[in-house]
Amino acid sequence: MISKKRSVRSFFHKALSVFCLASLLFVSPVKVYAEEERLADTDYIPSTEWPEADEIDAEAAILIDADSGMGLYAKVSDSFRYPASTTKILTALLVMENCDMDDEIVFEGEALTPLPPGYVSLPCIEGEKMTIRECMYGLLLPSYNDCANALAVHVAGSIAAFADMMNERAKELGCKFTHFTNPSGMADEDHYTTPYDMVQIMKECVKHEEFFEITSKPYHTIPKTNKHEARYMDVTNKMIVENSPYYDPDVKGGKTGHTTPAGYNLIVYAERGDMHLICISMKCELDPQKFTSTRTLLDYGFDSFKHVSAGDMNFSALKDGSGIFGLELLRQNRDYKVCMKADEGMIIPSDKEISDLDITFTSLDPTAEADGAAFCVDFLLGGQKLGDARVYVEGGTFSPVANESKAYLEA
Repeated sequence: MISKKRSVRSFFHKALSVFCLASLLFVSPVKVYAEEERLADTDYIPSTEWPEADEIDAEAAILIDADSGMGLYAKVSDSFRYPASTTKILTALLVMENCDMDDEIVFEGEALTPLPPGYVSLPCIEGEKMTIRECMYGLLLPSYNDCANALAVHVAGSIAAFADMMNERAKELGCKFTHFTNPSGMADEDHYTTPYDMVQIMKECVKHEEFFEITSKPYHTIPKTNKHEARYMDVTNKMIVENSPYYDPDVKGGKTGHTTPAGYNLIVYAERGDMHLICISMKCELDPQKFTSTRTLLDYGFDSFKHVSAGDMNFSALKDGSGIFGLELLRQNRDYKVCMKADEGMIIPSDKEISDLDITFTSLDPTAEADGAAFCVDFLLGGQKLGDARVYVEGGTFSPVANESKAYLEA
């Protein structure tokens, strides 16, 4: 006969085992990397003197300058998130990098794997054929998951092999804490990313014209196939739909995503004037919040910042020794030219001028530099670097001096 004490002890042991098992099953993938490896939002924002942004509903977000990658806004941007169907921008990227858009794709085998309830599909049937371009419309506009599977199998031979390609490409793009298990973003504890990582993927996507060709369309009709009549589809990103209350003419393309664990997500690319921004809003509680949060951040980016180029500045005053930006040139020969080149330019707050920035100089050896630059100028705001440029001299050379706030021109 088992004693009451032993029976109670056995009960607690079993209960503890069940608790531990449950803990293992529901452990967050965020634990795959050490907490100290994650960066704070301030690590992505180059200056403490940045303008303040309005509050947003998204639990996590990041806004960057698409040209330089500079962070303009960050909200827990290095935190673990489920991407849902925003995953499909990486699927699209791999397709654009590895396929001819006019090639034919056949829906068969693993491409027709049954989807869980609630996941949208075209749908296609065994043996159906269409071009990769048409399949990409299904992937990126209405977010059809069978299109994602078919593209994955076409590119890599299997969904598992395609997931390996996704993870390898993500690392190459600078993603630090991303791991994908499928091409569509279906809920999976091992399928996760961060806002920062997602904008790195988007930066590469927007280099492809096909991405804009597709994601800028409010609707599309897939022509008749060998198995179906023509089919009409609407885009889920309402920021490009003119009669939508969320329409924003600055938005040129993007991708939505939603699952219950992910919440409502949206990543977009936008242009206004000479500024190009990428924004992602993640884990919104309500569907409209992904649009309103994104619009708030885009307006903040376009209204609070501007693009400047040191290379566009007039440096003629340098010849007069006027000390622009603290640089003092002692002229010993009139037959020389001073010019500055900044290939990518800089983003600075709208209420600042480039002359408001602090600068530091680093002398270079023109004979050792491939492009013959005399020295490098770093532009800083609040002690933090915003950009740099190189100074070139025609008709003379610079001699390094002890005080690198000065450079002396020799004949």
